[in-house]
Amino acid sequence: MNALSSLLQFQTQLTQNEHRSAVCFNLDDADSKYLIQQYIHHAGLSDSQIAWFGKKEDLVGDFEYDFFDYKQGAQILGQEVELLIFDLSAGFDANSFTAACGALKAGGLLFIINSDQLVSSHSKTWLQQHFTQWPQVESLNSPLFFASDDNQIVKSNLPTIFIDGKTQDQLAAIAGIRKVLSGHRKRPLVLTAHRGRGKSACLGMAAAQLMSEHSRTIIITAPSIKSLSSVFSHAMTQLNHTKFERSIKKQNRTSLELDNGSCLLFIAPDELLLNKPECDLLLVDEAAALPLSMLKRMVRHYHRMVFSSTVHGYEGCGRGFTLKFMSWLDENRDGWKHQELLQPIRWQQNDPLELWLFDTFLLASDISPAPTSCTGIQLQHIDKKQLLNQPALLRSVFELLVNAHYQTTPNDLFQLLDDQAMSLYIIQSQDSLLGCIVVNLEGGLSPELVTEIQQGKRRPKGHLVASHLSNHLSIEQAAIQTSARIMRIAVHPECQRQGIGQQALNLLQLQLIGKVDFISTSFGATSELIRFWSEQFSLVKLGSHRDQASGCYSAVMIAPLSFDAQTWLESAHARFGQEFKFLLSNVFQYLEVDVVMAILSEQISKSSDIDKSLLVENYLQGGNSFESVHFELEGFVWQRFCGRYQPLNMVGLDCLVSRVLQQQSWKEVGELCQLSGRKIIEQQIKKIISFL
Repeated sequence: MNALSSLLQFQTQLTQNEHRSAVCFNLDDADSKYLIQQYIHHAGLSDSQIAWFGKKEDLVGDFEYDFFDYKQGAQILGQEVELLIFDLSAGFDANSFTAACGALKAGGLLFIINSDQLVSSHSKTWLQQHFTQWPQVESLNSPLFFASDDNQIVKSNLPTIFIDGKTQDQLAAIAGIRKVLSGHRKRPLVLTAHRGRGKSACLGMAAAQLMSEHSRTIIITAPSIKSLSSVFSHAMTQLNHTKFERSIKKQNRTSLELDNGSCLLFIAPDELLLNKPECDLLLVDEAAALPLSMLKRMVRHYHRMVFSSTVHGYEGCGRGFTLKFMSWLDENRDGWKHQELLQPIRWQQNDPLELWLFDTFLLASDISPAPTSCTGIQLQHIDKKQLLNQPALLRSVFELLVNAHYQTTPNDLFQLLDDQAMSLYIIQSQDSLLGCIVVNLEGGLSPELVTEIQQGKRRPKGHLVASHLSNHLSIEQAAIQTSARIMRIAVHPECQRQGIGQQALNLLQLQLIGKVDFISTSFGATSELIRFWSEQFSLVKLGSHRDQASGCYSAVMIAPLSFDAQTWLESAHARFGQEFKFLLSNVFQYLEVDVVMAILSEQISKSSDIDKSLLVENYLQGGNSFESVHFELEGFVWQRFCGRYQPLNMVGLDCLVSRVLQQQSWKEVGELCQLSGRKIIEQQIKKIISFL
């Protein structure tokens, strides 16, 4: 049997089992392309069923199938193809590769060619080790070679049963969404699933059903409108087949309106929390990509909600969402429900390609069991070769990173293996892995380059904080000096809130003294993270725009390790305090109050005892209007909060900060605090001021 016959037979076997597989071509370029051309012809594939990634000049035959650069895998998400071809001579991007595989349908094949032409690196070695698990084409005249005598790549499964075009999991999820609207209030539903389970489709189909039955307003929010195209698409499909006779009155990429007055609207998370529009049902897609503080505020305001999130997959997702958010729901929303979609919709369960992707890119492993001891903390630097030679250690480290941060992606794994500026430190107790720290070396730039950075002409890759401080704060020393930016810090969930992170940061500083001038970190500002980093770091900058994915402002914090860095840090920190006070009433007017309080508690207090002025005292007794003492109040409140953590009543605190410091209107403060009328709001403000 030759290679072509073997390929065709293998594909038939895959189709019968509704599975997918990769095949590695160990041929020269000409033979690879000849075999691909013959396979396409004999398999009867049309151009629309094929997607090629690599070099355009390397395409075979006169076909007009879709060609993509090797980094453009995400462009075919939502499509279905029967043949994927990745020519690795052009390069390799893990995010693109894994995303494109999501478009390969049951019975489909992934051809991997020219893998030997990848640039020599640790990640190439890692990939080559995993490529050997697939059937190999060694010559045109030989059948496929399987690494194991018994072909375990193709194995039968119980078929996924579709009812009316939906899996049983989807039917249950749609019923659950409907129950949120018809059942008791304050009982949100959380839907979780791997990619390819039809989670977004459920949101769209359920929304269409509910909109068809009665006039309803359904709002859907997500980190990006791009991720919602599937939701709107499935809503449209459902409406076209629904038994209810409703016509579409208006449609665009952010809204869908029916003739009965029903509508499905996309509203960005920050806008949603700012304006709090009324709706019958709120859907939150890719909820893990939003900070917990935002999710909690949504739950407090909206009483009929559905959260949808990916728990693993090629886009990356922090399992911390499921651990932290669900624990919070346990305490605050008794009766909330969780449903998990397990059945794939485009292939059968235990699909070889999906299992291989999860294993190769380390995105499907559950967190390891809790360490036996969380005391006697040690910090050890791990070099790249050690990671490659100890795959179990690499897997455990990456489990922690995936668990800790929703944006951990396949590319992060390869960067960790290859980037020489990136260092890994593991946090240990005896022989147990408690956590890890990923550090990127920055700075050491020439004065000439720094000048170009400050003029906006250059932005050198890999020098995020160094360039930012030099450009936005005109601190040229920050880019000339050497520094280490903490990209990630992750602690095992069972060992958190025991001071392990702070101990590890102490040990890291001891190891880096004399090697760098300062340590930096940049992150999406939440009150929890600011309080954590403020233990040893000083805040010097808060970005002026919310991050599109997290909905947070980006914070930059510094810990000096040399006298030279200490000098400019003190002035930078003081300047930030002045800037933040000025910007609170404009740029940061709607910054979450808990974040404002966390930042204020991090600021240097100029006085430990500031008395209330006579004007403020008179205001408390009703002798002055708020407007006549607003200036006095602002100075008093600012000084009282700086450098101090204030565990005060949140209703009154929200009123005080949002009205006095952020200068929101009485109406806006009332909506934020769910209070009606200026009189009640002022009572709360006076109550807190009296306490201060």
